Amino acid sequence: MEWKQTYGGTGSDIAYSLVETTNGGYAIAGYMYSVGAGNSDVWLIKTDEAGVIPEFPSWAILPLFLIVTLCAVGIKKKVFHQIS
Repeated sequence: MEWKQTYGGTGSDIAYSLVETTNGGYAIAGYMYSVGAGNSDVWLIKTDEAGVIPEFPSWAILPLFLIVTLCAVGIKKKVFHQIS
C-alpha cells in the first residue's frame, strides 16, 4: 500500500479487516462510535486504488449486510498452500 488515509469521526473508529477488491480498490470493515446514540455501528468503506472513497458506496451498515456486501464488491481470491 502506497498511501495513507484517515477515515471516521471524532470517536473511536476501528478497522479490523482490509481486503483488495477485483478492481484494485479496497474494502475496509470495522466499527465506529463516532455517530449515533453512543452504541457502536458496524461499517464498510469501499475505496479506489488511491484510498479515496467514491461518493457511493460507503455505508454504516448492519452486521448481516456486511457479509453480503463483502461478497458483492468482488474480493480477490488468495491462494494458500498447505505445509505438511
